[in-house]
Amino acid sequence: MAFSIDNLARISSTANGTTPVFWSYISAVDNLATVKASAYFNNAMTDLTNGAGRFKIGDVIYAKASDGYAFMIITAVTTNVTVALFVAAT
Repeated sequence: MAFSIDNLARISSTANGTTPVFWSYISAVDNLATVKASAYFNNAMTDLTNGAGRFKIGDVIYAKASDGYAFMIITAVTTNVTVALFVAAT
């Protein structure tokens, strides 16, 4: 499957642009390997400009995938949105 903006929610706000933002994402069909792959969240960069703001390096995504849960940190937002897995649970 593919990323769906409808399954992404910003769960924290920030008073300035330097602190990380926390996001929540759920996919009932994609597994963690798919969700954490480089470029999975690319479409969010376009869609987020319409309201919730853009991803930035250091933001955290809590993801629930078809095979478990993970906290991921955004490590790049240049050509592709890239995340690094730092906690996973099944």
